[in-house]
Amino acid sequence: METLKKTGSISSAARTNGLSYRKAWAMLDELNRAFQSPLVSTSFGGAKGGGAQLTPMGETVLATFRELERKTLEAAGDEIALLQSLSNENAPQGDPDSPGCRFADGDEEGAE
Repeated sequence: METLKKTGSISSAARTNGLSYRKAWAMLDELNRAFQSPLVSTSFGGAKGGGAQLTPMGETVLATFRELERKTLEAAGDEIALLQSLSNENAPQGDPDSPGCRFADGDEEGAE
């Protein structure tokens, strides 16, 4: 969502994050359905081309998530660092939004 906010484009955000357009679109569609109102709005084609942007709800959700992340790292930073030091050296570490990070659901980068 942060990359989409910066680029104004689902395809650019997908490329930046190592995802296929289809995967990025599916993730955003799932997020839009999970909240009381959409987090992302899109516009199609036209003279200026299409685009995407965060809605006010999307801005709130993103800011709230980042604050939750900050507080979690502040409260449990030592434990997180210990778990990372004990993990397999090939395990993704750091920013969960980075292209190299994979989650437990088995998604691979660029998978459709």
